[in-house]
Amino acid sequence: MKQITLTALVALSLALPATAQTPAPNPDAEISEGFEQLSEGLRRLLGGLLGKADEAGDEIGQGWARLIEQLGDLSEYEAPEILPNGDILIRRKPEAEGKGAEI
Repeated sequence: MKQITLTALVALSLALPATAQTPAPNPDAEISEGFEQLSEGLRRLLGGLLGKADEAGDEIGQGWARLIEQLGDLSEYEAPEILPNGDILIRRKPEAEGKGAEI
């Protein structure tokens, strides 16, 4: 019985140092993996947002084209004035009164 116990203890003591000598995890590898996961998450997030931004950009472009069409030549207008109450006035130049589209 003592021989079996002694043999088991020797075998166990030889096995424990082998498991204790496993290499420590590389902190640089963990940081690198974290950055990869972060960049993948950002790629997914921004991919969805870019799809929505394309749609909004098309709408903004159409609205801008309509505004330019209504205003006509911007050189026919004076510089904008901001009134004390916060209103913004954009006046037509006197020589351009007869030209341009009605708004």
